[in-house]
Amino acid sequence: MKASAFVGTSLDGFLARRDGAFDFLLAGNDEPSPHGFEEFLASVDAIVMGRNTYDVVLPMPTWPYGDKPVFVLSNRPLPSGPAGVAVERMAGEPTEIFAALAARGLRHVYVDGGITIQAFIRAGLVHHLTVTRVPVLIGSGIALFGAVDADIRLTHITTRQLPGGGVQSEYSIEPSRVTMDQTQLTDFATRYAAAWSSQSPASLASFYAEDGSLTVNGGAPSIGRAAITTTAHGFMSGFPDMLVKLDQVSRDNGRVTFRWIWTGTNTGPGGTGKSVRIRGYEEWTIGADGLIKESKGHYDEAEYQRQLQVGAPPG
Repeated sequence: MKASAFVGTSLDGFLARRDGAFDFLLAGNDEPSPHGFEEFLASVDAIVMGRNTYDVVLPMPTWPYGDKPVFVLSNRPLPSGPAGVAVERMAGEPTEIFAALAARGLRHVYVDGGITIQAFIRAGLVHHLTVTRVPVLIGSGIALFGAVDADIRLTHITTRQLPGGGVQSEYSIEPSRVTMDQTQLTDFATRYAAAWSSQSPASLASFYAEDGSLTVNGGAPSIGRAAITTTAHGFMSGFPDMLVKLDQVSRDNGRVTFRWIWTGTNTGPGGTGKSVRIRGYEEWTIGADGLIKESKGHYDEAEYQRQLQVGAPPG
């Protein structure tokens, strides 16, 4: 699942005044100029916002989110939303909210509200950020950005000037670094190896993000759980006794290397009946949801083909 933020700020970086009002975003214009919000809104499945934002927008004459489902982060009961709009209260950490919405099949959510945007950015859950700065200074208010635990790098996509003097910039945000400690990472890798040994391709695919990818020896990537299931089935059906063991798991600069040992006998359909013993590794990018976003697997293909003909070396 992807999460995006689409916000307007004053030139000095405030989303709203201290009381939540954002009247200054018109910057002296009688009518708001086209700035891509309608197109952006059409691309999302739902909105996630904080309670303060909900309380501010609810009494507005025009509900700004159309009929998109809205999830409000709050521990208190909510006043009813606009007629025809599904509004649901949720509570929990950003990673828990993200995982729960992904489990419902949502593919793209819009994160709105200062505190909520900050929390989701700190958790590494915002993938795309659009910021429109209007030419006004308000001096104080609710800031777009807050404290972060470490530098967060963004990649600039485009910037354009809008009618009325506003400037809109779009950025992609690098995936968050792995938040698991070494014990958690070892447990994850052990269970992943067991899934390869389980003869259940779907179990293996469940370790991947919904849009995760698996590439083997530089070939075409299998993208999405269905494609990964198909790839895993190809290996498992060829080796009914397939056993994958964790050799070592380590991380460097946010990327994980999973080293494995694969043994089995090629007795599946069209198999040679020979046993293999192959070492290899996968390089993982793990998302903030704790699932594999990208895996690039490598092993000695020539040695694998040789063992298919003559069998694994002794020992």
